[in-house]
Amino acid sequence: MNKKKSYYFILIVAFIFLFKGNMSCTVENNDNPFDDEIIIPTGFSPNGVNKCFKILGVDKAEKAELIILDRYNNILFESSSIEKNSPDNCNGWWDGRNLSGKELPSGNYFYQLTINGDKVYNGYVVLKR
Repeated sequence: MNKKKSYYFILIVAFIFLFKGNMSCTVENNDNPFDDEIIIPTGFSPNGVNKCFKILGVDKAEKAELIILDRYNNILFESSSIEKNSPDNCNGWWDGRNLSGKELPSGNYFYQLTINGDKVYNGYVVLKR
């Protein structure tokens, strides 16, 4: 093989290896007691279609608690009365306000979702106004 063909051959082999590797990759989450039925959105917009930060699948739990924190670990919102998802109102879900009812600015906020007192999900959510 000449240099040019050898170069293309290596590129093709590398591409196939990377593509094949990505195609065959599987992710398992055995920690989820609801068989991957909990869906946590990465963001919401109270001024848009998604009025509240709602987590799907929580309604199957006996008890669920949601805490929203700022970057300084201050509690901005907490609720232990999360109800089934409703498109009309928040029913205990976070609507982008703090505990005093003041609208919070756009930004990243952190959540802690505790299900049945023992399973804890932590992450962040983007609030976009």
